[in-house]
Amino acid sequence: LSARSVKHLRDTVRAICRWGVRMEVMLRDPVAAVEPPKCEAPEMRTLDLAGVAALLKAANGTELQEPIAVLVGTGLRRGELLGLRWSDIDFVAGRLTVRRSIEIADRTRREKPPKTQRSARTLALAAFVIEALRRRKSTQLEQLKAIARDELEAHRRQEVSYVFDRADSSAWNPDSFSWAFADFVRRAKLPKIRLHDLRHSHATLALSAGTDLKTISAALGHSTISVTANVYVHAIESMQRSHADRIDAMLGDTVANAIGGAPNPATSNSGPQRAHALSR
Repeated sequence: LSARSVKHLRDTVRAICRWGVRMEVMLRDPVAAVEPPKCEAPEMRTLDLAGVAALLKAANGTELQEPIAVLVGTGLRRGELLGLRWSDIDFVAGRLTVRRSIEIADRTRREKPPKTQRSARTLALAAFVIEALRRRKSTQLEQLKAIARDELEAHRRQEVSYVFDRADSSAWNPDSFSWAFADFVRRAKLPKIRLHDLRHSHATLALSAGTDLKTISAALGHSTISVTANVYVHAIESMQRSHADRIDAMLGDTVANAIGGAPNPATSNSGPQRAHALSR
C-alpha cells in the first residue's frame, strides 16, 4: 500500500478508537502512539494550450476524446465524470449538475453522493464542452440502436444511461478508465500525464485566463477556497508576478511623476501598451 493509503487506514482506525474511548468501551486509544507515515503529494503535471491540443488530436477517433474534452473544460473528478447521466445535462441552458460519483468498494462499482456538500454543484459549460457532449450523445445513440435494433428502445435506454459508458453500453470501472487513459498516453507517445492532471490543467488554465480563485474553487467543488489556494499555490505565485506587471504598466508613470521619480522605461514608451494592460 502507498503511504497515503496507510495513513488513511491509520486515521480511520484512530477515529474508531477515539469513539470507543468517548463511549467508555475502551480505556485508551492505542493508535495515538502510532506515528502516521509521511506522505508526499504526487507531482502535479499540467497541460498548456499546445498540450491540450496535442492530447485531443491524438485521441481523435477513440472513445476517450469526448471525456478528455469534458475533463479539461470542467475540472470534474474521475468519479463525477463517470457518474454523469443525461438528465444532469441541460443543453439549452448550457449547464451540468454534479449529483453523484462512482467508486469501487469491495470490488463492486457503486454510486455515491458527491465528495463534499460543495461538490454537489452546477457548472456553466464552455461551448466546446457542449459540442463534445452533443457528439457523445449522437455516438451513444448509434451504439444503442445497434444493440437494441429498435430506435424507440434505443432512445429509452439512453434516457437512463450514463453519459460515458463503454461501446457495448456497459458502465466504466473507474480504475479501468484511468488505465485506458494511461495506456492511450503511452501508445500515443505523449508526455506522461495522469488522468487527474486534466483537472489540474483546467484550474491552472483558468487561473492564467484571469478567473478569480473563488470561482475556480466553486467549479472544482473544493470544500473551502483555502484548499484551492494550497493546491495551486505555484500557479497563483506566477499569476501574482503578471498582476504586478499589469499594475506597473497601469500606474508606474503616474506614481513616478507624482513623487518626482523617473518614469519606468518599460512603460513610458508606449501608450498602447498601457491601454492594453488596462483592458486586461
